[in-house]
Amino acid sequence: MLQACNLDGEPIAAYQAESGESYYCPACHAELILKSGAHKITHFAHRNNPECAAHSEGETSEHLTGKLQLAQLLKVQGKTVIVEYYIEVLKQRPDLFVRHQQQNFVLEFQCAPLSVEKMKQRSEGYRRLGIAFLWILGERHRLQRGITQQIAQFIRWLPNLGFYLVYYSVKRKKLELYYHLEQADYLPVASLSFTTANFQELITFMKKPLRLVPQKLTSRQRSQQILKFQRDCFYSQGKIRELQQDWYQEGLVLQQLEFLFMQQSYSAPLYGVKQLYWKSKYLLAVYREKGKLAKLHQLGIRLQQQSSFSLPLVKLEHVWEEQLVDFNGILKKYHWFFRV
Repeated sequence: MLQACNLDGEPIAAYQAESGESYYCPACHAELILKSGAHKITHFAHRNNPECAAHSEGETSEHLTGKLQLAQLLKVQGKTVIVEYYIEVLKQRPDLFVRHQQQNFVLEFQCAPLSVEKMKQRSEGYRRLGIAFLWILGERHRLQRGITQQIAQFIRWLPNLGFYLVYYSVKRKKLELYYHLEQADYLPVASLSFTTANFQELITFMKKPLRLVPQKLTSRQRSQQILKFQRDCFYSQGKIRELQQDWYQEGLVLQQLEFLFMQQSYSAPLYGVKQLYWKSKYLLAVYREKGKLAKLHQLGIRLQQQSSFSLPLVKLEHVWEEQLVDFNGILKKYHWFFRV
């Protein structure tokens, strides 16, 4: 914590506090202790009340420093910033509460793990009060080769940016926007990026009328996909083994069907498992129904829903519809396969 109250109930910043004085939590009013050291900036911590709903113990140096750096970025642009402002009605204490031109918004700099339920609860609280909010991620949530649920829950979507995430690097003192996020089975996540040290530049860029199209897979990427898929089929474990057994009952071999369900381009970063799983199960149902796609629409949506990450900040229904339409379009090209 970077903010506390003194004996008179007046707010005081940690860097202004004096050792030996008494300070209290603005939320639960429990006594706080003042901490300082070589690796973390001066901050407050609860002495013995870990149940306080508005605080988080064990803040990292990245989180403490990042809040101050982000506050300074906003202040130099003329915005009023309150660090750790306590919103009584929500029992929440966002990292930064910002006022600008009679509008309020909050920034949450998320460096530690956070459950989907807690993240959703905090976001819904801001929505109920009509407060705009932005989750900014730290290094723990940095995109690597793939997307995890811990990262996916912070994904948002805009028509001009597609699916996106916002990061802040404490070391570089830079805001980083990763947009046009896409995924493909067996391949690293794809994205475009924009980096700036100016918050207003970030907002301006996010409003640009960009036109984005799905990235086509190169022949090398397709080869990598097929080789890894064939390897999984060879070892025949887990979900792949289950799919192999399903197709065997129909007298077919799973690895010979990759031309039907292995994607030709990147697509929306929705899925926590490989897309070929839901596509293969849907394809099997279509095969058994001899190509009658209309009868299986709800199945296609349900299989995607079961395969998807939880993305509380995005309405996924229209995306599932688009994915199903695209896949059905591919299947119609191979109508001969369905014994029609």
